[in-house]
Amino acid sequence: GRGAVEDGWGVAACSLGDGPVGFGRHHWALRDAAGVRWFATVDRLGVAPDASRRRLEAAYRCAVHVRNTGCESVIAPVPTMTGTNART
Repeated sequence: GRGAVEDGWGVAACSLGDGPVGFGRHHWALRDAAGVRWFATVDRLGVAPDASRRRLEAAYRCAVHVRNTGCESVIAPVPTMTGTNART
């Protein structure tokens, strides 16, 4: 919830609501104190959490790389304050 977003990204969520999009994950729409809109996804890591975490981080790292090479159509994650692309 709010604490995870603030701890991971330094974003103090002023509003937080369920976003009914996607499949198999929980999506949240939030706004910070400046009114900036954010989108968060919460996912279960499954029966092998370490392997799932590595796969998830690799997929997000790939999306960041593709976006950073100029492909503006890719929506990539905002890295956490520690530089990872996912917080567990």
